[in-house]
Amino acid sequence: MNYEIVIATNNQDKIDEIKAYFADYTVDFFTLKDIKLHLAVNETGKTFLENALIKAKAVAKSVNKTIIADDSGLQVDALNGFPGVFSARWNDHLSADEKNRELLKMMEPHKLRKAQYTCALVIHYPHQEIRFFVGTTTGKITKEPVNGPYGFGYDPIFLSDALHQTFSQVPMEEKNKISHRGRALEKLKFALLEKKLITKVRKRNH
Repeated sequence: MNYEIVIATNNQDKIDEIKAYFADYTVDFFTLKDIKLHLAVNETGKTFLENALIKAKAVAKSVNKTIIADDSGLQVDALNGFPGVFSARWNDHLSADEKNRELLKMMEPHKLRKAQYTCALVIHYPHQEIRFFVGTTTGKITKEPVNGPYGFGYDPIFLSDALHQTFSQVPMEEKNKISHRGRALEKLKFALLEKKLITKVRKRNH
C-alpha cells in the first residue's frame, strides 16, 4: 500500500508539480478537493515558513493523515524582496499576465533585476511531528514577459540563472530539477526515504 499524503492547497499548478516530482515513488497524493475539505485559511504569517505551517496545521485539525503544505513566492532585490509572501495575494483581482505587467512597470526605474523564488515546505505527520524544508532558485526579471507553453504565475518574467530561459519556456520535469519547489521537494523526498515511508519504483513508460 502506498504512503498517503494530503496536499494542503487548492492550487492545481502546485499539485501537478508535486505529483510529477514523486511520479516514480510509492506515494499517493490527495487534494483538499479529493477529501472534500473546504477551508479558508487566513495566511497571516510574515514569512513563507509561517504561512506554510498555518496551512498545514489548519488541515491537520480535520484530517488524520500526513499533510504537506507550502508557501512560495517571488522576491525581487530592487523591490526589497517584494512581492514575497504577498506574491499570490498582491493584485489578486488581476490575471497572472496583468500582475506580471504591473510588476514590470514597478521595475522600470531599476537596472538591478536580480530575483529569487523561495518555497517553504512543511510536512505534518499524524503524530504531530513537523519538519521544514526550504528551496530557492535565482534568476532575473525580464524586461518583457517571455511566454511559453509551461509554468504559471510569475514564470513568464523570471529568467532562470540555471536554465537561461524563463520558467514558462521549460517543461515541468526540467523546471522541477532546479526550481525552488523542486529543491524543497528533493529534501522532502530524502526525509521520506530515510523514514522508509516511500520507495522508488521502476520508471514508468510514457
